[in-house]
Amino acid sequence: MNGPMPPRKILRKLWTTETPATPAPPPAPPPVVWDAAEVRLPQPKRMISLRVDPEVLDFFQAQGKGYQTRINAVLRAWMEAERRKG
Repeated sequence: MNGPMPPRKILRKLWTTETPATPAPPPAPPPVVWDAAEVRLPQPKRMISLRVDPEVLDFFQAQGKGYQTRINAVLRAWMEAERRKG
């Protein structure tokens, strides 16, 4: 009878077969050159009152905690793009 192999035989076969060799670890990253590192302290943000459309606020708040940081990131990206235009 050539039916399915009983679970016990499957487990025994899995247990007795050789497992492939453990792959070699990835190569180490190149050393960090700290001599050229520059420490920059973030500037404190300024609190303002800003009026935005309700849909804009709802959109950012719906993405969860940190919505004000995301609004700031969008404004910063726009500012930097405008600066690059000259």
